[in-house]
Amino acid sequence: NTFPEGYPTVVVLSSSYGAKHLAGVVDMITGWFQDDRLHVEGFIDNSSEWNFEIVVNGVLLHSRNTQGHSFFQDDRYQQSLVWRAISDLLPDARAMAVKGA
Repeated sequence: NTFPEGYPTVVVLSSSYGAKHLAGVVDMITGWFQDDRLHVEGFIDNSSEWNFEIVVNGVLLHSRNTQGHSFFQDDRYQQSLVWRAISDLLPDARAMAVKGA
């Protein structure tokens, strides 16, 4: 999908193996911000059995396969990294963000 320019996009990619976590992470990230400008999508990508990646505006921030990160749901540091990247793209987001990361 193509979104209007300036709208932050988050893409969560997961292999079929980790698909049960995909929807939960999409919901987690969406729940951090109550902002219609943020677009979060999840896709199955079987390029690797261990694939679980989070890309914010084209920048890979979390990768289980290539960066050796642990499960996103359990990694507060990675959650903070992704939250910060998104909040930097939404100028007024920090005031409106729901605590969670």
